[in-house]
Amino acid sequence: MSTLQGGMTVVVQSPAPGGAFECRGFRGGDLAAPVCIIVEGAAATDQATAADVAGELVRQIALLPGFAPERAMPCGGRSIAGTCHALGVAECRKVYVRISATGGSAGAFAPSAWDPNGSDAVWSASADRDTWQVIVALPARDASGGDPWSATRAGFPAGATWGDLNACRWQASAREAVPAVIAAAGLAPAENRVFISYVRRETTALADQLFAALTQRGFDVFLDRCSVPVGVRFQERLMQDLDDKAVVVLLHSAAVGNRVSPWVEEEIARIKQYRLGLVVVLLPDAGGTTPRRRPDLAPDLVHPVGAADMQPDGRLGDAACGDIVARVCEAHARGLVRRRRELVEGLGAELVAAGKPFRVLPGGDLECGSQGVVVGVSPRPPELGDYCGLARRAGIGASRAGVCLTPAPLVLLERRAAIQWLGGVAGMEHLDQEGIRAFVRDRIG
Repeated sequence: MSTLQGGMTVVVQSPAPGGAFECRGFRGGDLAAPVCIIVEGAAATDQATAADVAGELVRQIALLPGFAPERAMPCGGRSIAGTCHALGVAECRKVYVRISATGGSAGAFAPSAWDPNGSDAVWSASADRDTWQVIVALPARDASGGDPWSATRAGFPAGATWGDLNACRWQASAREAVPAVIAAAGLAPAENRVFISYVRRETTALADQLFAALTQRGFDVFLDRCSVPVGVRFQERLMQDLDDKAVVVLLHSAAVGNRVSPWVEEEIARIKQYRLGLVVVLLPDAGGTTPRRRPDLAPDLVHPVGAADMQPDGRLGDAACGDIVARVCEAHARGLVRRRRELVEGLGAELVAAGKPFRVLPGGDLECGSQGVVVGVSPRPPELGDYCGLARRAGIGASRAGVCLTPAPLVLLERRAAIQWLGGVAGMEHLDQEGIRAFVRDRIG
């Protein structure tokens, strides 16, 4: 992969006082191409909000495994709109984020101050639009309770095609757009999947509340009471979905601390065994005291909840619930990136130990051995998109074998058969983490 000036892989531009743009960069990351992200307000009154969103974006990128902040920007950290050298790098992925703090109106959406080609190419949807990912971010409701998207579309310049986009909407804060930006930039997997682990007799009301709140934010959420069909082996289905979701929200109530639920203990064992992403929500006991986290847990994030935040029915106030959802969004990308990197590093260590040659391809796939077998990695059991993505990236075909590596063995025999069949249709193999050593020994020349 080519890099930007100074060896950077990511540049983030955002509004600064005086009409300039602040520039911040990062090195590292398993990216297929460098990325330039521009965050801008839809109107002058939105620039402060855009700068705040960019600040949160930079903070979360710094938390992703493998990324290191650039301390000496080539431009000195300030630039004029449209002058960043990254825009001239053909391979560079460009992401343009247009923030409207008020929801926009025909008068608010003026032509963009940020101008890459001297012709407002991104804003006016010129021929250059195919090289860009555009995100229009706005509130879910305007001040009167209506949908602001219609007014926003009315303000687009003549000929713009942004009205065909699906807007990124937030409920409480424009910062809620950050996970969508990270995914669009290719810095973390785009999927949003979480598993809620809890003890029914203590935290059912809160589990239901988080299920609804996370689902509203676009997550695919597993909650046992809502997600297991009648007639299915309950515990097997739980383990399968635990693997699929890759990130777990554990409601750490008194019963979890005292280890009295065998099902939660089995889920925790699975979390430990396969290093799933973990968000621990520490809940107060009956006396209002928030307990210490269990020492055997190694979470990506711990979020304590105070007794004052709990309502009599076991739910949280809206602000406290929103805080948890925000922390889940933050930890989710971090957990998936970490899990993927661990798989790549584990395979690399086995190849080194066996003396087998390999190289890391753009995007983090590994080309292994003298025959050039390409191994792609998924942070959960593979789906059609994983096989298709690997085939597209690496040119898998008759002369180049492809393998999809995943972190956990599949629980149900029917699921194993389905994955093997899918791999056969795609002309690729599936490999789980526990088979890496045998794979290197038997398949890599």
